[in-house]
Amino acid sequence: MIKILRKISIKNIFLKKTLRVYFDHASGAPLDPRIQKEVRRAEAYFGNPSGIHTEGIEAKKLLMEARERIARVFSVRKNEIIFTSGGTEGNNLVIRGVIEAFRKNHPNIQPHIIVSSIEHASILECVKNMKDVSVSYIPVSSDGFVSVKDIKELLRDETVLISVQYVNNEIGSIQPIEDIAKMLRQYKKEKETMYPVFHADACQAGNYLSLRIPSLGVDAMTINGSKLYAPRGTGCVYMRQDIPCDTQMYGGDQEYGYRAGTENVPGIVGLSYGVLYREEEREKENTRVTELRDLLIDTLLLDPRIHLYGGRNNRIANIINIHIDNTMSEEIVIRLDQRGFAVSEKSACKSEDETLSHVISAITEGKGKGSIRISLGLGTTKKDCIRFVKELTDILKVMKV
Repeated sequence: MIKILRKISIKNIFLKKTLRVYFDHASGAPLDPRIQKEVRRAEAYFGNPSGIHTEGIEAKKLLMEARERIARVFSVRKNEIIFTSGGTEGNNLVIRGVIEAFRKNHPNIQPHIIVSSIEHASILECVKNMKDVSVSYIPVSSDGFVSVKDIKELLRDETVLISVQYVNNEIGSIQPIEDIAKMLRQYKKEKETMYPVFHADACQAGNYLSLRIPSLGVDAMTINGSKLYAPRGTGCVYMRQDIPCDTQMYGGDQEYGYRAGTENVPGIVGLSYGVLYREEEREKENTRVTELRDLLIDTLLLDPRIHLYGGRNNRIANIINIHIDNTMSEEIVIRLDQRGFAVSEKSACKSEDETLSHVISAITEGKGKGSIRISLGLGTTKKDCIRFVKELTDILKVMKV
């Protein structure tokens, strides 16, 4: 049945384009037309930025302007911005790079890493596949938050890196990054050490939260262009200039030696404007989308069959994660797609390829069920939210839930 529904859904995408509502901005946002215009402009500068001829110099100028644009928003030095292909590469660069640099200087110490139990897969899979490291997982509350106290208790003399996601991509919980950083500064001062390095995956944060490094207090941070209405395949890492970090991609000395390869100048230009525009519009958009999110949550929860994952407080403006009793999340997603709504899911079915989300499992101690994530964005309207509830209610009627 689900295969049939999926076929119908694909057909409807083409039949009802004008009626479609995109509620999956946490997965990837559409390209901002203003950014697209800047990317097109930059495509005219085709020279290799490493070249010393006119074309190369022109391309390098665009590259440096983009780096400076992001550095100003982050309030950091421009040489602390490293361009990558996105969040996954950025997270791997920080984790592997910091650990490998530590090993070179401390060959007889097994590095210890601390990560939260609800990190993105690019963090969890990275540490899982590293050899000769010790890993501790920070537990989370039922609302999806880590505790500064729990992190402090996990610290060891050999702790090299701590990675905590600024905003969780599934349930939207905003972690106490500034409080963690404050505790770690005190710890490092007392121990007279530069370790542990504190990294934050901020891929879901930039549209609604500040990315100013002096306020956050992190040593390293990752962002992803596709979440900022910028081109896919773009991203960057902030790395404090005194943090030892090994190269993870060899073949050239681009990006201050951290990442080899000819830079994607048009994409990087687009990324820089994504960072800039989101910062300029952040407060206004945060207020607007928060109102829509709360309206949607309040209306959905009037139905006793619908349950919210994560708390109401300290939640990012655009992410809602729900469970509906006696339903398969995949079927709900497909039926919503037929009616013009794009949402995402993580099913709790017991089939071989469908398992409970590690995030939902962590906050429910393994007792959670399949979930539906609704993530709002720039184009979302109140009318969209009202229509969504109406269509979902009708779907549940048809399903006789």
